[in-house]
Amino acid sequence: TVLSIAVSIFIFAALMSLPTLINRILRERANSERLVVRSKAGFLYKLPYAYRRRIQGIRHVEIVSGEMIFMATYRDPADQVPAVAIDAEGIEQLFSDWSIAPEAAARFAALRTAALVGETLIDRFHWKLGDRITLHGMSLPIDVQLTIVGRLGGSAPAFAVIFRRDLLDE
Repeated sequence: TVLSIAVSIFIFAALMSLPTLINRILRERANSERLVVRSKAGFLYKLPYAYRRRIQGIRHVEIVSGEMIFMATYRDPADQVPAVAIDAEGIEQLFSDWSIAPEAAARFAALRTAALVGETLIDRFHWKLGDRITLHGMSLPIDVQLTIVGRLGGSAPAFAVIFRRDLLDE
């Protein structure tokens, strides 16, 4: 009985903090020239891939990238890590205000398991470039193994992990 109550409280707390976390990730985007389009069903629902071509066809649209929020834990359930899976193409252009080093962007595009990590998480978990980490999904019942290839800086969320969406889709 105690275990079921503890699990229920944990799930409730995780679900209640999700909107705040997503708003915090997206807060900086409100002041940029980026437009975020999502399903009206919620953040966890993907738009069909065919929409990408339709959006790219709109005048003045320079780049389109898909993304998916992936709530995860690192070592235990208390180590929650917000992660975003995005398309690897054009990451430097899309997030030019995030101070992503050109060599990190190149490694991100070349390595399927690549991840870019914010400074807060690097300091908290003592990660360094080249480390392999495993994130355990909360919203999806999968584990994702990633290799840290760069840091997020500038106006990027310092507490987030960015990795490739094709890895998550696979």
